[in-house]
Amino acid sequence: MLRLRYGLTDLSLTALEIKGKRINREHYTYKSYDDFSKTLEMKVDDTIFDEFSQENKNHIKIIFDFKFLIDRIINYLKQYGSYLEFPTKGAHLSPSFTIPAGLTPSDDQKNAIATCLTEPASYVWGAPGTGKTQFVLANSILADIKAGMKVAVFAPTNNSVEQVLRGLIKEISENPELKQHIDLNKDVLRVGYASVAFQSTFPKMCEHKHVNKNGKVLKHTLRALWDTRNEMVIDAQTPEMAKIIRRAEEYDKLSPSEKDDLEDRFYKLIESLKNIHILSQALQESSVLDIKRSMEVLKEAATNRPRPRRYMPEYASFSLDMMDELIHNVEQEYKALTGKSPYKTVDVKLDPGFKSAYGTNEISEKSSTLRKTRRDSDEDRAKRKGKLEKSQMDSEETSAALDSAKIIVCTPHQFFKRMIPACVPPEGNKHVLDVGHIYVDEAGYANLMHILPLLTIHVPITLLGDHMQLETAFTMGHDEAVKYIRDGTYPLAFLWGLPAIHLESMFAANNVKDVQKIFIENLDPAFKDVKLSILKKSYRFGDNLAKILDQYIYGNIGLEGASEDGNLTIECISVKSDCAYENRNEADAISTFLKEADVPESTVVLTPYRKQVKLIRDSLPDDARCEVMTIHASQGREWDAVIVSVVDSKPFERSFMNSRDFKHKKVVNTAVSRAKHKLVVVCDYDSWNGKEGQLVSALIKYANDHGDVYTSLYDAIDDLSGYDDDY
Repeated sequence: MLRLRYGLTDLSLTALEIKGKRINREHYTYKSYDDFSKTLEMKVDDTIFDEFSQENKNHIKIIFDFKFLIDRIINYLKQYGSYLEFPTKGAHLSPSFTIPAGLTPSDDQKNAIATCLTEPASYVWGAPGTGKTQFVLANSILADIKAGMKVAVFAPTNNSVEQVLRGLIKEISENPELKQHIDLNKDVLRVGYASVAFQSTFPKMCEHKHVNKNGKVLKHTLRALWDTRNEMVIDAQTPEMAKIIRRAEEYDKLSPSEKDDLEDRFYKLIESLKNIHILSQALQESSVLDIKRSMEVLKEAATNRPRPRRYMPEYASFSLDMMDELIHNVEQEYKALTGKSPYKTVDVKLDPGFKSAYGTNEISEKSSTLRKTRRDSDEDRAKRKGKLEKSQMDSEETSAALDSAKIIVCTPHQFFKRMIPACVPPEGNKHVLDVGHIYVDEAGYANLMHILPLLTIHVPITLLGDHMQLETAFTMGHDEAVKYIRDGTYPLAFLWGLPAIHLESMFAANNVKDVQKIFIENLDPAFKDVKLSILKKSYRFGDNLAKILDQYIYGNIGLEGASEDGNLTIECISVKSDCAYENRNEADAISTFLKEADVPESTVVLTPYRKQVKLIRDSLPDDARCEVMTIHASQGREWDAVIVSVVDSKPFERSFMNSRDFKHKKVVNTAVSRAKHKLVVVCDYDSWNGKEGQLVSALIKYANDHGDVYTSLYDAIDDLSGYDDDY
């Protein structure tokens, strides 16, 4: 049983690695997967069994291999790279658009919309809350649709696709003019692998075949939950088995009424265990004519069984009622997602007579085997035919949806895999993407190789994002990529780490060395052919945080806060620390704070390290009203209150919270800019106080200047919750 750090979406794309060595699939099989506890049950053969030991637990990996995504881009460029062209004209001749009634946009927002509509290539740069998606993108799309255009909206990850969609859905739902031209149930298509939560909420926007894909994960989870429940039932009934065996040993001495009572208990026990597959053989051999032997066989099967799930921490304290409620919720989620039951057959009650001791089998074993082989063959043929027909129906359904949708939303990889631009000859079952305008949201998080191939579509392209937030995931890393550039090993690998806002560099550069220099020296984009629009007013947080971020992150562009609630509260809880990657003191302080203080329902605890996330989650009270996640997982979201667990106590060392580092300051910015009303920084105040150029230091200085630094946690609780001074 492997406990995984992340959830899996497709077991077929995984591989097992032990001590850095990839294990051949013939040596192991997957038994079940539980998405709630993130556990994967495996059966392994003798050749690798001994490798699964506590000593090796940190050397066992389940690899979800994403190399096929790189191959997909390379193959696309090999086929269609000759069609790459930098766009030469805008979507509209003039920036004619109307602002829906009741909205009062800033001049920056109006200028950004005009740029999106008239420039061949543009980049709308805005800090969190400046209206990039819900105002600029939504109203630019409205102008396109009113002009009779279809549009494609791309975002670099499935998570960011759904963040963009939720923003658009909110704006369209609340704006009468947008609703007049865009029907959310017909005009918007989310292409690709939507999350279960999104599919359940917006099923008509999602492709049917990908609904089924996520349904498989839920079915895996249901199977694992039922296994856990079965183990709980067996454990609960084991004492009763022992009592029935002892009673059956005295059978000859029992009175008729006592024998009837024993048989009733026998029937009830068998009935309670009837659907547990690992006991099926023992149940089939049970007979009321020999209760003692039947119970001994059943008890042996119940005792000598694998029980991998029963004592997992997630379920150890569960009652049967709690497990039934969890199973019911997953079943309902599956039904909401797919529109059908997760079970193929209805359970049939077991005949209490079971297998008669005097029964005979009139069908020979050979005849039975031949019949089963013929039946399986017929069933296999029917299944293959059904799958083929279903695949064809799904393909036709998707093609029709792509043709009718006005707004197509997906990751670039779905385009590379399944679509082709209108300017190339038709090919197989790939769909022609015929749109008049491309938008790329969260462009600051996208790399060049995600976006460059989109220029084969030959339509205007608009990037929207904030390149001072998190950058795209680049496993190789900047330093290693630079090393490979210099020694010539992988001279082009850096392109997967170069931000997409450098799009024009690929066309303006004289040679590849010019582009390599941009990456090596972290140079800013030229923004000549890609026209830049800057949004300088954030409606998420107050002017106090905006001014601090403007100085330490955005280079004094004039960022201001325009929250209706005014300045947000910035506080600091000082906790001593000398740890790396995890800090028990901070976890305990946050736990006490959340337990005692009055915090909003929309609250999150963010920290740069996964170890600290686990530490905080383990220390939280059961009824804590907050989420806990890494800073990287928070991209694109917002909360009323944000608590940042800094962990690091050496500001100038190589840590995620060192905002003097070019890349890491984007991580710090992402964390603090999630907050709408309250920001609480939990750190070692003495270590961070007065450190030049550090955003954390600027925040705790502001807190100190306003009397909101607490060296005693109870002072903070007293101040925030209104408790008496002697608390």
